[in-house]
Order: sequence, then structure tokens, then C-alpha cells
Amino acid sequence: MYERPDVPKPGRHRTAVAVAVLVAIGCALLAGLPALWHLANETNASTLGDGVLQEAVASRDNALAVPEGSEPTGADVETFLVLTVDDVRADAPALQGAELLCVDHTAKDSHRVTLPTDLAVTAGGAATTLADLFAARGEGACVAPVSAATGLAVSHVVELDGEGWSLFERAVAGGIQGAAQAGPELLSSLRTDMDTGQLMDLPDSLAGTGVSAAEPEPCPMAGDGVDRAALGVLVGTLRG
Repeated sequence: MYERPDVPKPGRHRTAVAVAVLVAIGCALLAGLPALWHLANETNASTLGDGVLQEAVASRDNALAVPEGSEPTGADVETFLVLTVDDVRADAPALQGAELLCVDHTAKDSHRVTLPTDLAVTAGGAATTLADLFAARGEGACVAPVSAATGLAVSHVVELDGEGWSLFERAVAGGIQGAAQAGPELLSSLRTDMDTGQLMDLPDSLAGTGVSAAEPEPCPMAGDGVDRAALGVLVGTLRG
């Protein structure tokens, strides 16, 4: 049989070399990916993984409160406090709107609940409004008071400006392609407790929960405060 002289012959040594090259490439990737990941986090350090917001979310005062006579469902409900401002990079941005994006991973359902900016909340034992609290002490100070007022534990905080909401919605509901398209603009128009990895995991985490189709609903109110029992039933944390 004719053998072409320009085609390398297979052999043990050639296989060993190929394996060694693949191993070397694999080691280089393993060494390089953490560096690239670190660089991504450092590049967006001003907007992602905000330490103040992370502490606020982790606070023991940020907890699910069960109103008397109500029964928790035990469902896995992830609640995003979404704050819309005029300029997320300003030293003192002005609050323009507030929403709770409640994602029920157990029922594969989601709800967007609008909160009035003049919502009555309590901070440091003093009565105030959400807008005044935000203006005086910033977004981190709003987490526990909103949790207490609504009865819902805040899982993550997202502060957006401009067209940020539509970009955030595209990122969490559009899969990998949507996240890639929204990514550059989104990173420049938000502040959040989530780090790069958590933000990148959102499309998979929220897939199939109806986020993209969710329409804003007014928060159930009882007088000047939130009807926590009705809100809990609406978003899936409490039984009706």
C-alpha cells in the first residue's frame, strides 16, 4: 500500500506528545480563567458586588415575616428589590421608582409588584418614607425597612437607571444570548449586591419563570401600610 510521505505516521510517541499538549493547554486555561474572572470583577467593582448592599441583604433584620393567622408555603421565592434612579453613578441619585421582582422557583412563576416611593417604613425606630430614607441614607438602608414593611426577605438588590429595567429583563429572561447582548450596557447602568458570577447565572436560574411576561402589579395595601398577608399570597410565600 502506498503511504504518503507528507502525512505523519501515528505512534505511541506522537500520541504522548498530543496528550501532553492538551494537558498543557488545559493547565493554562485553568490558570488563566481565575485571572480573567478576577479582572471582570475588578473592572466592574463600582457596580457589582456592592459591599454595603451585601451586608444589608445578609442582615438578620432582612427576614420573611409571617403575619398572624397566615401559613407559609415553604416555596423557594427569590425577591429582588429593584430601585430605579435618575443616575446610578451619581453621589446622591434620586429615587424614581421601586419594585419587588418575586420569582417563585417552586411554582415556576414570577410577579412584579410596584411599591409607592412614599411607602411608610420605619428605620432606626423613626417613621419615614421609602423615598426620604433612600435620599438620607442610600439604597442599603432601605433593605431591612422594606423587608419589615412587606414581610418579604430581600434576596438581592438591583439599582437601575435609564433603560436599565428593560436591559435587566433581557439579561434575566433572554438566556445566554440575551445576557450577552444586554451585558455591556447593563453593567454601566446598575448597582447590585450580586457579583459577576451571580449575574451571569441569572438567565439559567430564572429560565421558565415567566419573568419576561410579568406585568407590574400594585402592591396590596391596608391603609397606609402594606397588606403583608395579601402580598404573601400574591407572590407565593403564604397560603391563601
